[in-house]
Amino acid sequence: MYLKQFQSTHSTAHTSPLHDILTYLFEMYGDISDDYLQDVTDKLQARVFDITHPILLLFNEVKDLKLLSIAANVKYSERQLFNIGVQCICNYNDSERALEEWLDNDLDERT
Repeated sequence: MYLKQFQSTHSTAHTSPLHDILTYLFEMYGDISDDYLQDVTDKLQARVFDITHPILLLFNEVKDLKLLSIAANVKYSERQLFNIGVQCICNYNDSERALEEWLDNDLDERT
C-alpha cells in the first residue's frame, strides 16, 4: 500500500534504494492519527462499489484499510472489515435486485 510508487510497473519488485524508501515512509506517514483512520474508513464505507467490476478491486481496498488500521494500532476485526465491504456493495442501488437475480440462478451458475 505505502510502497506502490516504488514498485516496478511489470512486477512487485522495488526499484528504489532502501534508504530512499525508508526516508519517504518516515517523512510522509509517521504516526497515523485516529482521525485520519476514521476519514479513510468513512470514505470507503460511503463508496459505491459497482457490482459489474471485479470484486478483487473491493478486496484490495479493504485489505489496504486493514493494513492502515494495523499501522495505526487500531486493528479492525475481520467482521468489521467484512461489514465495510458489504456496505460498499449495498451502496450500489441495484444490489438487492442483483442479489435476487443471482439467487434465482442454478447452483452451478453462482460464481
